Amino acid sequence: MDAQGQICQQNQTLSQILGHQLPLLRFENLEPEAVLREQEWEQCYQRADGSLVWVQLNLSSFPKQGELGGCFLAIVQDISDRKRAELRLQQQLNFETALARFSSSLTTNDAVDWNSLLGLIGRSIKGSRVYLNRFDWSSRTGCWMAEWVDEQTPSFFEQAQRIVIDDLPWWLEQLQRNQDVAIGHLEELPPQANAERSLLRQTGETSLLEVPIWSRQRELWGCLGVSILHGPPRDWSDEEARLLRVVGEIIYNYCDRRRVEQALRDSEERFRVTFEQAAVGLAQLDFQGNFLRVNHRYCTLLGYEPEELLQMNIGDILGHDDWVESLERLQDMQLGKLETYCKEKRQRRRDGSLRWAQVTGQVVFEGTKPKYIICAAADIHDRKQYQSALERLRHRYELILNAAGEGICEINLRQQIAFCNPTAAKMLGSDHVAQIIGLSIHEIIEPLLPENRESLGSSSWQEVWESQVSELQLSAAAGTPPSIHQGQFRRLDGGTFPVDYICTPIVLNGQHLGAVLTFNDISDRLAIEKLKNEFLSMVSHELRTPLTPMQVALGLLDSGKLGPLSEKAQHLVSIALSNTNRLRRLIDDLLDFQRLESGRVQLNCQQHRLLDLLQQSLETMRAMADPDQICLELAPLSETLEELQLWVDGDLLIQVLTNLLSNAIKFSPVGGVVTLAVEAWPKSEEICIRVGDRGRGIPVNCLELIFDPFHQVDASDSRQKGGTGLGLTICRRIVEQHQGHIWAENRPDGGTQISLTLPWQR
Repeated sequence: MDAQGQICQQNQTLSQILGHQLPLLRFENLEPEAVLREQEWEQCYQRADGSLVWVQLNLSSFPKQGELGGCFLAIVQDISDRKRAELRLQQQLNFETALARFSSSLTTNDAVDWNSLLGLIGRSIKGSRVYLNRFDWSSRTGCWMAEWVDEQTPSFFEQAQRIVIDDLPWWLEQLQRNQDVAIGHLEELPPQANAERSLLRQTGETSLLEVPIWSRQRELWGCLGVSILHGPPRDWSDEEARLLRVVGEIIYNYCDRRRVEQALRDSEERFRVTFEQAAVGLAQLDFQGNFLRVNHRYCTLLGYEPEELLQMNIGDILGHDDWVESLERLQDMQLGKLETYCKEKRQRRRDGSLRWAQVTGQVVFEGTKPKYIICAAADIHDRKQYQSALERLRHRYELILNAAGEGICEINLRQQIAFCNPTAAKMLGSDHVAQIIGLSIHEIIEPLLPENRESLGSSSWQEVWESQVSELQLSAAAGTPPSIHQGQFRRLDGGTFPVDYICTPIVLNGQHLGAVLTFNDISDRLAIEKLKNEFLSMVSHELRTPLTPMQVALGLLDSGKLGPLSEKAQHLVSIALSNTNRLRRLIDDLLDFQRLESGRVQLNCQQHRLLDLLQQSLETMRAMADPDQICLELAPLSETLEELQLWVDGDLLIQVLTNLLSNAIKFSPVGGVVTLAVEAWPKSEEICIRVGDRGRGIPVNCLELIFDPFHQVDASDSRQKGGTGLGLTICRRIVEQHQGHIWAENRPDGGTQISLTLPWQR
């Protein structure tokens, strides 16, 4: 080269480095004083084809005395590869610097400025837009979480809030296959990526690089992308893709950490709210029993302030034995031998009183190591008081049942005896209650079994209960006690004995739960009644035989057919005849009663018009009512009742009605009114006949006793009013033989009313 920089001579290698059209080589200084030293520098030249080449120039001068004096020797060395390597190293350094800054920002900041963080990535790789896309697989949409754009690029953030990912199938497939979506130019897209090509044209992007972001569960969490909107198409390097993947992983870790931290904060807040607002007392204890934390309810339970309890140990509120036992459980929990502990304890309040609590302890672990204990204390003091009262009441009822003179059994739905008192067990032939419990009712109770036991189905007791329920409802409606039934019960040794029993169903909300059977051994009573009936029968017949001629003779004397008598003799004969007639009525009542009791009376039931029976009874008793001017009234009847036909024994029913009318007339004042009324009961298909008077009434405690044999409310009534005390007893037996009921009650406006029911069908 000459001093003006013109190339005088060159080799072939220089043309290969700089091109066939050599550019003008420029040098900093070709002054004579500078040629004495060697110079070296790096310089970039543009070839004729537009490409750039980096070279290292080494310039030295030839000696002035020689042929080439004043010329220069330039050695040109191609260093483009080295410069590109240095550029890549610099880019990698920039990437790593940006990555470090990005990671540090996510680690140290609670509130992330996504725009600034994504800007670090965008500027380091010279992108126009950087965006973070989060997938929602429930709605199969993508939503941009953040976006950064340079000054020349418009934002696409608002339009990218709900991108239907199924509309971009090729792009989604690439990400799901864990492949980078690297698009240097739109023409590189395959034919099946029409939707993706259309979207890129819409956004104005010429180059795009997207990398998938995966969750720890290996689910596609989202993607991170960078795009170019200005300048020529760009080939994306592996280093850039690797940077985006690392950044995506950092972003996911940050978001997941934030999610876990938020879940932890939410959990801690829920625990705090639950702890403070719990309906039971809660306390946090260490393994020595010291209080670490208490809620308001626990403080209220013990009467302490929170600050006071936090200075105390659980042993300060427990008795000595409970504290020793609790300390052992705490040590077992600390050693991992026990995780949960529950027991009822009495805790000492601040005022010194003791209060029952249900205490439950639960170990809380940190990893596998026991950390502390959560203790829950539920106030059960009132419940314990109730339990104690119920236990005392149960014991009292047990004593009553054990001391009761009647046998009492509970029958379950399986028709087995579930409970019996000692009296019942003894009556059934056992000294031990356990021998009776569990036995089938069919093995014990004879009256429920017909002569052919095989014909009785398993529903027999259900039918009995339903009939008893019906009877109890009727009794309640009428204000009368339930009926007592008689039957034969069987002992364990096979023997039988007669009983009076009441079977009361146990009904809850209309559902049968079982029954209570109360019974009493009436063997002795029946034996006495048998002797009494035999005696009455004998006496009645023995008295009736001589009484008939006496009555005839006195009648003849009283009538004067045997001649006139003196006034005194006539008076004595009249008294004798009256007493004889009374004795005859007594004997007749005794015989009727004896026949009814022995079951020798057979009903001769036929169809009878109800109105005819009522009128005949009234007409029969008018002769008795007229002397005292007592009015006998029949209450108006409906057309249905007037034509009603009853299937009854007419003579016996008239006997009942005349007996009731007779009693009403006897106890009515002069000029009083006796009423005979009839009422229909459609539900039970019965009629109710009522006989009422305006007399003095009957004491409440005697309303049921008046139906007992020979019972008189006032002993003087037998002398003043006449009667044997058997009339109402005979009425009850006749009504019961007709499957009816009879009872007495006092009327609110004074007087007595006796009612009886009869079925109106066969």
